[in-house]
Order: sequence, then structure tokens, then C-alpha cells
Amino acid sequence: AGCANSTFFGGSYPQGAALGACGSASVASEELVLELTLLPLNQFGLVFMGGGQLQSPFGDGFQCVGAGGLGIFRFNPPQSSGAGGTIRLGPGIVARSQGFGANGHIDAGETWYFQGWYRDPMGPCGTAFNLSHGLALTFAP
Repeated sequence: AGCANSTFFGGSYPQGAALGACGSASVASEELVLELTLLPLNQFGLVFMGGGQLQSPFGDGFQCVGAGGLGIFRFNPPQSSGAGGTIRLGPGIVARSQGFGANGHIDAGETWYFQGWYRDPMGPCGTAFNLSHGLALTFAP
């Protein structure tokens, strides 16, 4: 998971947000789902992707996704984490990437890096936002 946020689960120490994937990374099947969990309740967040990796302090966490010469692309609009502290993106991620312009299209054989960004007004460092850990996915035909 990412750096600790203001969320306590079961009275335990603060957790960091986790970004998980399920389904296939096949461009043709379009069944990939990304899920941000362990978020502060009823806060807005989004998933973004980029062509490279980095580690740079940002908000209460670290930005792990960089442009990599291609750019950084946000899956808008931001969504609420709701009462369950979860944001779900997909299926249809590949199709949505077609709206990012030529550099942001997800194609078979490419590796893209994903990360979640979310509001955390009561976060431990006082910046009011945080990030999940990063996730690398290589897409198949």
C-alpha cells in the first residue's frame, strides 16, 4: 500500500491506500478493473497512468508514476470513495485511453504505470492529499 493516510481500520494504526487489479490485461478483452481501497471515506480521488516510473515526494506520499516521455493521463472525472473507502475503474480502461491522444493510447505489448491520487483532509502531513502505491501492467493482445 501507499504511505499512511488518516484512515483507521478496526482501531489499528493508519493504513495506506492500495491499488489492485483484477481481470485480464488483454487489450481485446477489455475486462481489466483497477480498484483503490483503504481510502478515507467519502473523499474524491482518481487513477492516473504514465509511461515511466519515479519516486518523488508529493502530498503525504510519493509519486511513483512519471511521464516517461509519453505524458501522464488522468481517468476523469474524480470519483467519491463513498462509505466503503473504495474507487473502482473499469472495465473499459483501454477504450478510455483512446481519448488521451496518440501518446496515451494503451496498445498490446506496452507497459503502463498506474497510481491512485485522493483527497485526505486529515492526513498525517497536512497536505490534504495522498497517493496509493504504483502498479505496472504490461498489456497483451
